[in-house]
Amino acid sequence: MRLRLRVMVAGYNQAVAEYTLARLEISAAHPRIVAPPVIDRLGAFQRARDPAAAWRAAIRQVRSGEAYVRTGASAVARRHPAWSRLTGAFGALREYAHGIEVLHTMAAGRRRKGRS
Repeated sequence: MRLRLRVMVAGYNQAVAEYTLARLEISAAHPRIVAPPVIDRLGAFQRARDPAAAWRAAIRQVRSGEAYVRTGASAVARRHPAWSRLTGAFGALREYAHGIEVLHTMAAGRRRKGRS
């Protein structure tokens, strides 16, 4: 389970890096439009006191990114060559986030089962 989680977090962080690069390209090319939202990486480097709170914050960022990709971007941003990279990276990021959430739910179920 831990190995799967580490692989998922590594994939998530790689997708975040690709998304961030495309985000910066779009923002630099079109400074007057609303920039895509920031999505932070996950991992041990953060040393969060409450990992659950860090994960909830990550999910909020993914949701705001999803809203931007679906409806928030202007037509100018959508025509930029980096747009396809941004949406591709965001799709991968969203899939990794879903996978991490599934692992989290499975682990919580196992903990509850062990207490019964």
